[in-house]
Amino acid sequence: MTPTATAPCAAIGAFMTRQNLPAGALRADGRLTLVLDGIYRIHLQPVSHERVAITSPLLSLAGVWHGAGLERVLEALAQKATGMLRLYASGLCLDERRQTLLLQQFVPAAASAAAVEEALAEFTNALTFWRPVCAAQAAAVA
Repeated sequence: MTPTATAPCAAIGAFMTRQNLPAGALRADGRLTLVLDGIYRIHLQPVSHERVAITSPLLSLAGVWHGAGLERVLEALAQKATGMLRLYASGLCLDERRQTLLLQQFVPAAASAAAVEEALAEFTNALTFWRPVCAAQAAAVA
């Protein structure tokens, strides 16, 4: 079944129920957007292989850097990401269409509300590390 505003995937639906979120919070494509602590914009969206992607934008790459500058930023961040893999299930990824660097983590589409909450807590902890690191790296190269 394709997720809709009235039938979210199990993990997102369970999370929404537990958090008392209205059905209208879910977009037609099945994506739920949260703003945590008034700072962190986080998306939960059903994706392939019966998973839910938890994502948050870190850094826009659109027209900011070209060539060597972009490579320096991504290389420095990739080195940090390698060390973070030991601590967190999330990792960096590129959204080529939006030209954005994202933090991303997956949970099974059938995960319980508690499992989604646990993943979100871990994801937010990683996000608190990555946001200032990305901003500092971008400023150093600009």
